[in-house]
Amino acid sequence: MNSAEIQFWGTPETLGGFLRMIRRPGEEPDGYDSRHDFEFALSLAESLGEAGETLYAELMKMKTSSEAESEPEEIAQELVAV
Repeated sequence: MNSAEIQFWGTPETLGGFLRMIRRPGEEPDGYDSRHDFEFALSLAESLGEAGETLYAELMKMKTSSEAESEPEEIAQELVAV
């Protein structure tokens, strides 16, 4: 974490806790779901500037991971449609 992140988040655990409260890209809320939407977290990271660098990087990892997990499913749907 850089100095701006330490000043904003305090500890890496605080940032980690925030990351756990974010729904993955495309994930719908399940009942009463108080977790933050992925797009909200992404806009927050961008608006924080230097204090949001690690958050932004972790969100991009989350997005890449979600896309990789859904890719085989999408390919199967395309094959069925053909």
